[in-house]
Amino acid sequence: MKSRTILLFLFLFMMSLAQDQSGEEPPEVVTDGEAGKSEAGEGVAKDDDVLMIMGDDNSTLLSNNQTIYEPESESQFQFNLLETYLPLFIFVLDLPTEDRETLRNYMTEKTYEKLKYVIDSKVKMHQDEHVLGKINESLVQSINNLEKFDEITVDVVNGYHNASVYNAIRSVWLKQLRPFLPLIDQMAIQQYFAQRKLTESEKMSIWARIWENLSVWMYGKKKLSECYAMEPKCVRHALESLNFEQRIDLDVAAYENKFDNVDGIIREKLDENRKSSELDDWLHRNRPPRALQAILDERSDIEEEALQRLRDNGVLSSLKHYYKAVIESRTHEEQEEIRQFFEIMNDTFARCFDPLRGQYHEF
Repeated sequence: MKSRTILLFLFLFMMSLAQDQSGEEPPEVVTDGEAGKSEAGEGVAKDDDVLMIMGDDNSTLLSNNQTIYEPESESQFQFNLLETYLPLFIFVLDLPTEDRETLRNYMTEKTYEKLKYVIDSKVKMHQDEHVLGKINESLVQSINNLEKFDEITVDVVNGYHNASVYNAIRSVWLKQLRPFLPLIDQMAIQQYFAQRKLTESEKMSIWARIWENLSVWMYGKKKLSECYAMEPKCVRHALESLNFEQRIDLDVAAYENKFDNVDGIIREKLDENRKSSELDDWLHRNRPPRALQAILDERSDIEEEALQRLRDNGVLSSLKHYYKAVIESRTHEEQEEIRQFFEIMNDTFARCFDPLRGQYHEF
């Protein structure tokens, strides 16, 4: 156990070097004083620096001391959350009450990237002397299930694990989208549709609101509200099957936005179980719509040069106004195609986990 923990902190040191060399700004983090009270909740997630204490196999739904894949799954992998993250459990449990409440507040706000960034930063500050001194064989033997830890600690660690899954899902999604659309352009479109949805909602009559709620009740069109990082299951399955070194490689690549590298690591693991077709099918169902590709293909060189200047200067509002104009110039059906694509992207990861959130004051 001590050797595993030493590997953890060696990994954190490596990640701190990666962060220093990346040249990217860390996500804006809410301070302890800004964090309000929150309800006890589910798990958490985030992408920047990465804290990884590796386990052996796989999972999904949290039980007493592990998360377990669906019974219908062909390969019954099991991922032991406690064994994988025991040093992190102890570290979170030992944090001051105010810090623990702040972490839980990130879960309620669904800003998992902030939660992961804060945990990684705190662990890096304390280095190994904070946790290593607390771990010995007798302690390991005495902690044999999650009931030894309080609800906040279990939620935070489980959410931290979900952050790693989101990390991989985000990368394989953006691998096929980024060649068409830079990251800041994606944010501009997301912001445009969010504002458009708010405006449309404000204009709805009371009867339209009642009918919308009835439709949800009658037809089961429930809106996603939790952050379980469950789709696509094959990506979660692959990530939880990775060994220690492979997870380090994946997280460093995702942190640096090297999406091809992340995709390669995930596919290599899926190939071992002949599951690559599941990822291909999921990506095909969620490929960028033709209407969006048409907008990008129809740009002139002068337009592209002007947009690049906006990107270089981080002018998100101007990019948003540009996309508002070009999207609303399309037919209603094409606009809905683009809207649906970004709604799926939001439900898949961006709603809970977006490392770029906070890097632009407008987003």
